[in-house]
Amino acid sequence: MKRCGDEGMVNKLSQGFQVHREARDKLASTIAAYMRGEIRSDKFDEIIFCDIVNINDFKRDKAGWNIAFDLWGYYDDLIDHNFLGTKEQWDYFKRLIAFLKTDYSLKKREIKKTVWHPVWLYRILLLLLVLLIGLAIYKYSIIIAYLAWLGLGMLFCLLAFCVKRYNEKNVKSEEIIEIKNYSPFHSENDWEAHEYLVKDYLLPEYNSDLYNVPLRSKKSDKLMNVFFIFSLAFLWPLYVCFQLFDFDDVCIEYVREEI
Repeated sequence: MKRCGDEGMVNKLSQGFQVHREARDKLASTIAAYMRGEIRSDKFDEIIFCDIVNINDFKRDKAGWNIAFDLWGYYDDLIDHNFLGTKEQWDYFKRLIAFLKTDYSLKKREIKKTVWHPVWLYRILLLLLVLLIGLAIYKYSIIIAYLAWLGLGMLFCLLAFCVKRYNEKNVKSEEIIEIKNYSPFHSENDWEAHEYLVKDYLLPEYNSDLYNVPLRSKKSDKLMNVFFIFSLAFLWPLYVCFQLFDFDDVCIEYVREEI
């Protein structure tokens, strides 16, 4: 990765918070260029991670730095492509551009999003694994033990799917909806008050025919899903061990904080 020699302009605000105006402006322009189709994903990645993040002192701008690395999850770094995503992702990019034009910081907001976390079921699964594997090895063979492992793995996959679906249907938090629709701003009114900051970038209207299309073939997606399911079936005890801890699953998002 190359090192940018520019010293950069850093605005120092209260409480040690800093805004790197040059880096934020360049990041906003790069996002806009990607959305307009002027650059593709490989170039998008190169500008952010070989140029912008190497600008001196940008790391001190925690908000801008976090946004730069958050963008990595919104494109495929194995296939070079134009912007691809849903209308929600398109709107999120617009909000990021607007945020980068401000001098705001970010703070964490945590919202509980799990209403059912069956720790006792995970403990029973792990106990069954130990008992069945031990019994199979003692009385039968390694092959029977392997089949017991695989069978419990498939049972765990089914349980994990049911838990996920149940929580998705039963968690109806207005705060989570706000996070999904208006992050990194607080609410619809907060976003509308800053939406004007995006106008100078001349972004096109979202076109689902261009942007909401699959990157890979359906056959490739199915193969990846099958590989994931079988991986989970073999390695499921590791995930179960993690699930033994009784915790509240939360939706963590960053929202703006005015200094």
